[in-house]
Amino acid sequence: MTPEPDRLTRIDDALRRLGTELREGAAPNAIRCGAYALVRLLSEGAVGEVFLAVRTDASESGNPRGNPDATPTEVAIKILKSGIDGGEFLKRFERERAILAKLNHPGIVKVVATGLASDGRPWFAMPFELGAPCTDVANARKLTLAARLDVFAAICDAVAAAHAAGVVHRDLKPANVLLVERGDTLVPSIIDFGIARALDVPHQGMTPVGVAHRLGTPDFMPPEQWKFGIGACDARSDVFSLGMLLGVLAAGVVPRRTAKVSEDGKRRRNPAPSEACSVTEAFDALLARDRDEANRVARLRGVKDAAALRAQLPGVDRIVLAACAAKEARPANAAVLATLVQRTR
Repeated sequence: MTPEPDRLTRIDDALRRLGTELREGAAPNAIRCGAYALVRLLSEGAVGEVFLAVRTDASESGNPRGNPDATPTEVAIKILKSGIDGGEFLKRFERERAILAKLNHPGIVKVVATGLASDGRPWFAMPFELGAPCTDVANARKLTLAARLDVFAAICDAVAAAHAAGVVHRDLKPANVLLVERGDTLVPSIIDFGIARALDVPHQGMTPVGVAHRLGTPDFMPPEQWKFGIGACDARSDVFSLGMLLGVLAAGVVPRRTAKVSEDGKRRRNPAPSEACSVTEAFDALLARDRDEANRVARLRGVKDAAALRAQLPGVDRIVLAACAAKEARPANAAVLATLVQRTR
């Protein structure tokens, strides 16, 4: 849902008035977001900042962490950065808020409250859960390759729910796919829909873009996103990114060939992401470059050495090569990819 123009104008004016003086002089907890007070900064990006916040009108009993229907006393609040111009940044923030509000899946972070802060900036609140990038959690727990494929299947299911709702994420990578503990189970939590797109919203034609206008993460970015920008992305673009993520989750490598260099042998300043390849090929490159690191990666997956891990990779290769094929040959969406994962496990 696009915010009405007069509301955008009011928010933009508030941002311009506050500028950088708020960022430099005001303590976070001086800013009110409805019933919540900001406590500490958790993370920040180009458009927004995420704070831990507490509900100041909550009863002492608070919210039992196991009750998803209770009003949370602790939340993560994403608020538009102060001191930045409105315009496209504000539209992007509002778009993320609207997209998350329409998604309902346990593997996708959800919005529990929205509003305007006491300083005029828009915000939205999400449940606060202690999570970490999926690859970090998998390594810390030394999950086997089979367990990692279970995790990946759950990630595909969550992305499939977004695709079914007509949303593409456009920046899937380990940092945006957390694993959190709910009871005794590890479940994914997909976050940061800051450059996501609702597929029913038209976009500009595919005109090649410059580096300054590329949004996303090059290592995990499909070729069409690198060349034409995020407007060229559809569900198959997310599928490509999931293939890249699986390479890191399964074998600690982004499944791409060595980055290209110019004819004089020097690396380009902004090289295009190199061609996708099998996980086995990328792991072999790691093994040739640093055998100790390849063995360490293997041990984090519960096997004795790199050779033992390499022997388990052919099934993963089939998934990754399908996901990272030419756009027209990829699985149509994450649900189709999940079916392939199920057949491989």
